[in-house]
Amino acid sequence: MKKSLCIILSILMLFAFVSCKSDENGESSSVSEISETPSEDFMVNTLENEVYSVYYYHGGDEIIKIPAEIDGKRITVFDTRTVKYNGKVKEIYLPETIERIIDGGLYSFDDDNTSALEKIHLPESVKTIERGAFRNFKNLNQINLPASLETVGDEIFAGCSSLNISDIPAAFFSEKGYRNFAGTGVTHVNVPEGVTVIPELMFFESSIKTISLPSTLKTIAYGAFGKTNLSEITLPNGLEKIDERAFYDSKLVSATVPASVTEIYEDSFGGMYDFKKLVFEGDVPEKFSYQLDHFISVPASMFEIWVKKSASGVTFPRFCGFPVRYTDSDEQPLVEQELEYVENSDGSVTVVGYLGSEYILTVPETLGGKPVTAIGEYMLRANNDVIQLTLHEGVKTIGDFAFNSASLLKKVTLPQTLETIGENAFGSCVKLENPVLPESLKTVKRYAFAGCDALTDFVFPESVETIGEGVFDNCHELKTAKLPSSLNTISDALFFACYKLESVNVPETVEYIGHNAFGSCYEITELTMPSTLKTVGDNAFDSTKITSLYFHEGLESIGEEAFESCYQLAEVVLPASLKTVCGWTFNQCRGLKKVTLMGDAPEVIINKSPYGEDNYYDFPNNCEFTLYYYEGAQGLDSDFWSRFDQALVGSENGEDSKSDYESEE
Repeated sequence: MKKSLCIILSILMLFAFVSCKSDENGESSSVSEISETPSEDFMVNTLENEVYSVYYYHGGDEIIKIPAEIDGKRITVFDTRTVKYNGKVKEIYLPETIERIIDGGLYSFDDDNTSALEKIHLPESVKTIERGAFRNFKNLNQINLPASLETVGDEIFAGCSSLNISDIPAAFFSEKGYRNFAGTGVTHVNVPEGVTVIPELMFFESSIKTISLPSTLKTIAYGAFGKTNLSEITLPNGLEKIDERAFYDSKLVSATVPASVTEIYEDSFGGMYDFKKLVFEGDVPEKFSYQLDHFISVPASMFEIWVKKSASGVTFPRFCGFPVRYTDSDEQPLVEQELEYVENSDGSVTVVGYLGSEYILTVPETLGGKPVTAIGEYMLRANNDVIQLTLHEGVKTIGDFAFNSASLLKKVTLPQTLETIGENAFGSCVKLENPVLPESLKTVKRYAFAGCDALTDFVFPESVETIGEGVFDNCHELKTAKLPSSLNTISDALFFACYKLESVNVPETVEYIGHNAFGSCYEITELTMPSTLKTVGDNAFDSTKITSLYFHEGLESIGEEAFESCYQLAEVVLPASLKTVCGWTFNQCRGLKKVTLMGDAPEVIINKSPYGEDNYYDFPNNCEFTLYYYEGAQGLDSDFWSRFDQALVGSENGEDSKSDYESEE
């Protein structure tokens, strides 16, 4: 008897052990053991073609099993709103009739999602999960995803911070799989063979640390692993594209790019402070570097690029500021005083990089016994150490992006031999104080000082002949600027968004004021227009505080929205030489009361709405000025000008005479 009892107890203990193991693996009781929830506890919605979905549960159970049929209606669709705002249901079993899962509310009231759902059991019958079905179900930690899934929308599990699954069906990896596991708790993923793309932002801000990629993979899309804990990855041969920000701000420290990759971007591996090494097994793709542009991203660290000596697409020993080293050669760059340099064909030297970390940096007159004549592109880009920089005599050129985003650079001493400051050379040097430019300087290229927020007063020497586009773009603290007297162009966006700019001279030689040249210069109240001016570009004075403008004879055209939102502009005088203005030239000039024509009314060019509507606008908004004209003026009856009140100068309503304006010349 005792022996039999022991056997029975052993069997019971074995079952208990198996049961415990099942619980440890996250498995619940079989579907057959769960009682079906009463159908009256559900609400049913009728979809198209007599398709029925369950969309609300008003019972109080923590575990529910949805009936296959309710009130004679076969349930084939599960709407996650059934439990979206239910704080009790923790586990759901779906019937074998379910073919589709939807969020019928299309993300409605996501912030009010109070679901307590932790587990959901999907039958093999499920073929489709539509967009955002489980979005922000923050307690969901277990779901079985059938391999039979055929169609999956985007953002299915976005924000499911408790969800951690490793085997994801291929249906989730399509061009439409945007953010499907963004913000989830997944730590490791096995991507099935046959998958060709990791979709855009697929694992963005998730907890993923490792991933197994298939040999069939062709594309890693934008931000797919951005802001994750991904610490290691093996990219398969056959991969063709690594899109922008694919691994941005992840935990990678190195990566090897297969020779099959034809498209990759500088910031594909950007934003990572611990990233040290990027190895190319073949040539470096043409699309690795952005075009030189003032919006170029700033790397968190200047990681090393490793290539074969025979590889094309990069330059040794630096490329866009990144150190370049060879995987199959011991060749090292020329270095002296912690400065990397290259020898030029004329026997001079160009400095291309700085290996040190001192806060005071002096570039000497010679390196390797040869004169230093140039600072190369990206030489000190994104440097976080140098505060004070001195360039000795002999340097003629500062290359494009040479000191771009040197975050602490405050004082710069420039040599009297300097002739050219390159594109974005000092761009985003936010601490840079007003530099003294030498009398030898001739050319300042586009965006050279863009984003330099510490600049307050800037003087160009008379030797400068060319000032490029947007040189002071977004220099928010700039108050005054003195331009060379021989300048013939105020380039596009030259002072755009210089919010505190109060005073700037417009040289008498200027013929063109560019698009947005003074746009968003909120403190400018007065500007004297030169007699040489011929063209005013689009948005040239947008949002300034100019109160009046007198244009001399010789002006030929004024661009679209040239005076957009100049609320304090009260009076404008337009010369007889003016041929064209645009329909929105005076848009939002609410204070404009008087526009005087010195000759015939200019032709009004009617452009498509600047806001992208399909219709056309031929009049400015919030603008009700009186048009003053001289006897004999033509064109006053055009569709545009006839909209405004008109008054003959010298008549009862026109106080001024033509000689009053001519005397101003």
